[in-house]
Amino acid sequence: MAEHASLQRMMALFDCSANTIADWTNKGLAIRLKRGVYDLDASTPRIVAHLREAAAGRPSTKDDLTAEKTRLTKAQADGKELENRVREGGLLDAKEALYRWSSECVRFRMRMLALPGQVAMLLPHLTRFDVAQVDRAVRDALSSFVDDRAGADPDDTAAEAEPAPATP
Repeated sequence: MAEHASLQRMMALFDCSANTIADWTNKGLAIRLKRGVYDLDASTPRIVAHLREAAAGRPSTKDDLTAEKTRLTKAQADGKELENRVREGGLLDAKEALYRWSSECVRFRMRMLALPGQVAMLLPHLTRFDVAQVDRAVRDALSSFVDDRAGADPDDTAAEAEPAPATP
């Protein structure tokens, strides 16, 4: 005769919750005879086999296998999408982006440092002192920008670019 076990006994034997027993019942692992009563002899080998498979990292049911295949397919699709975005120019390599930004910053600095000479050519009436003052102002502006950015949090850059909403 098959040994019967209550829900509490099943929970104690397998050291699990009532929800776990209900999940096992839904998967056909725990055999419920009637409300709160389980066939211990039929359920135990199924539950033990399930736990062994889970411990070994192998999917033990079709649902687990389907979920694993779905996860793999999604990961492959995400990888392909990333490759396509890189190929189409939608994404840049971090090193390439750093190189490009560095190059642009150097070009910007060179143009700013050339300003005093251009001002002197456009306004020939300026004295050497006046041109030196323009040069000092440009250099000070570049230095203060670098000093401000050196201690700034990179996430604050967006906050500086967008003004805060006005409060009534």
